[in-house]
Amino acid sequence: MFFVSKLLLAQQPGDLDYVYTSLAEASKRPGAVYHLNLSRQKLAEVPEGVYSFKNLKSLDLSKNKIRQLSPAIANLNELEELDLSYNRLSLLPYQFASLKQLTILNLSKNSIKRLPENFGELSSLQKLNLWANELESLPESFSQFKSSLTELNLKSMVFDEESISFLENNFPNTKIYLPNRCDCRP
Repeated sequence: MFFVSKLLLAQQPGDLDYVYTSLAEASKRPGAVYHLNLSRQKLAEVPEGVYSFKNLKSLDLSKNKIRQLSPAIANLNELEELDLSYNRLSLLPYQFASLKQLTILNLSKNSIKRLPENFGELSSLQKLNLWANELESLPESFSQFKSSLTELNLKSMVFDEESISFLENNFPNTKIYLPNRCDCRP
C-alpha cells in the first residue's frame, strides 16, 4: 500500500510524468505541461492553446474529428510522441517537418493522400504508423529515414511493387508492415 500512495504522490500536476487530460487545467501551468491527452473529445480542430505548451513531450489527439493542423504545430519543438490516429486529416502542413525531436508518430486511420515533401526532415523519427490512409507513394525525402526508422506500418495501403521493393531494399534495419505481408526483420 505504501508503494501505491508514493506513486500517486508522484502524479501531481507539474510532475514530469503527469498527464493532463483537460486543456483548462493544463493552461493554468503551461510551463509544467509535458504530457497532454485530448483524445476522444470530438475536437474538430486542435485548440490554439495546445500550441503554447513549449515543454510538451507527448500529445495524444487520437479519436477526434480533426481535419487539419495549423502551421503553429511547429511551435511544439520539444514534442517526442504524437498520436493523431483516428481523425479526418488529409494533409499535413509543410511546417510539420519542424518537429525535429519527434520519435513516435501515429497517423493511422486518417485520409492522408500525401505527405509534405520535407517530411524526411523529421530526423529523430523511429516509429511511424501510416496504417489505413490513402497514400499511394512516399515523398522523395523519405529516404532520409534510412538510419533512424525502426518501425514502419503501411498496412491497408496501395503501393506499387517498385515502391515496396524500394522500401525493402533501402530500409534493412526497419521492421516494415506492408499490405498483406510483414517484413519483420530484427
